[in-house]
Amino acid sequence: MRKTLAVFTAVLLILIPINCFAASNGAMNLKAGQTITQSGAYYNDGVLYLELEPVCRYLSYTVTPADAGSDIRLTNGSDTIKIDPAGNQIVKDGHTLNVSYLSPEDTLGGGCMRLNGRLYMRADLLSHLLGLDVQTNETQKTVMVRGIIQNVLNIETKRNDLSEGLLTATIQYPVLSGPWNAQALETMNGIFKQAADSAVDQGRKNSKELENIAAIQKASGNEYGGTMQCSVYFDYDIKYSQNGLFSVVLSNYQYAGGAHGSTIQTSYAFDLNTGKQLALFDFMKKDSGYQKFFDAKVRNEIDSRVKEKILFENTPFQTLGDNPDFYLSGDGITFYFQQYEYFPYAAGIQEFPVSFESISQMLNPSYSRLSQKLNRTA
Repeated sequence: MRKTLAVFTAVLLILIPINCFAASNGAMNLKAGQTITQSGAYYNDGVLYLELEPVCRYLSYTVTPADAGSDIRLTNGSDTIKIDPAGNQIVKDGHTLNVSYLSPEDTLGGGCMRLNGRLYMRADLLSHLLGLDVQTNETQKTVMVRGIIQNVLNIETKRNDLSEGLLTATIQYPVLSGPWNAQALETMNGIFKQAADSAVDQGRKNSKELENIAAIQKASGNEYGGTMQCSVYFDYDIKYSQNGLFSVVLSNYQYAGGAHGSTIQTSYAFDLNTGKQLALFDFMKKDSGYQKFFDAKVRNEIDSRVKEKILFENTPFQTLGDNPDFYLSGDGITFYFQQYEYFPYAAGIQEFPVSFESISQMLNPSYSRLSQKLNRTA
């Protein structure tokens, strides 16, 4: 299956509130294009929700059906998005996505909720799914949404479901095509396929090792007490596809028996015109002091999360280093750390976004457009 201007995918999407820091609970007006909808936006426990119908109408999508408990379908020509709140799942052009906290649509505080018969969805979910720029004006009590003009790019999801002995695997990775440097796209596609193949190879290795452990224990007169199963879930999440740049996150979940599995996250940022894989220093002015700035931003955010008792730091963070893990998003650069790198397993992969606006003076002039938001619809 193919999708054009694709914007949304992941093994497990953890929703992050948009512009929630300044707002209190309650209704706000929604401005989509030139149309204002009374009470079209709503804050609940610091999370912003947008009424689905006016947002979709603005983007030329139709919404069906509207019945509680049913799947929600967004349709624009041949583009159909199926949202299954009860199953915490979204399917867009053949790409299946498991969404954390989507929840049944009649449950307040989940990804979807109903108020006075009107269906609302989390703004971060809609923004990532449909490509929206969402801004809140507290003074006017209005939330404004604009469409984002994205790269003309076709993305085909290659999916492979395996069942081999102790191993089960679900593999999804992107194949890109479009009016860009053909060699560049071929190189990028090769990287994605190789990463997916490596995930399967690791799963097969885990399966073989588990079989050997069980056989050794059986030969010694003991039964293996663990779970005789290995699994792999490999998926991708397109984080940024604008301005001739493309940033994607690959997630590789492996379970090899034991208490729990583990996930390795890998990210890439590419220039579609040249195929160059971009590092952080490519985006920044050399002598701008950006490294100290980013280190301080991440350190302060870690301290804030620890203070709020939502994070425990096993190993003290000091610096991101010269070549940190990061990805581009619509609003900025996001840094992240692997499981156990600084925090307990239960903390997952912690992410630390830094807005383009805050680093506009540090950006390499070649990439100043990142902070200018020129590619927005009226």
